[in-house]
Amino acid sequence: MSFGFSVGDFITISALAMNVYSSCKNSSRGFKSITSEVNSLHIVLKKTSEYLSEHSLDTDAAECLESLKNECYSVLKDIQDLLQKYRSLRTKGRIWDKIKWGSEDVSGIRHRLTVNVTLLTAFNTTLTK
Repeated sequence: MSFGFSVGDFITISALAMNVYSSCKNSSRGFKSITSEVNSLHIVLKKTSEYLSEHSLDTDAAECLESLKNECYSVLKDIQDLLQKYRSLRTKGRIWDKIKWGSEDVSGIRHRLTVNVTLLTAFNTTLTK
């Protein structure tokens, strides 16, 4: 049975995580506040792709990993979209955007990142036992 992921998917998502991390790190204070969570997700995704390049998964594990992959991509894409939407935060002339960013639910994004890191780490741990 074929699943909707490959090692390449995890390499691509890991690269997306690094891109988002760099963008957050070089952005406004609001985005900088989530850089460590994005970096943690990048590290775990990279470790997952390294494992997958050397091992195959059974059906149950593959289904689980497919779901985790989709969630990781979703949160990274949402952050990337926010970065694009509020890229003007880096300029001094856009006070209204800074006010709107302050009203965004950063804690929700942070929570999603933390959940993804935790679940993917737990999944990786089960693979190495």
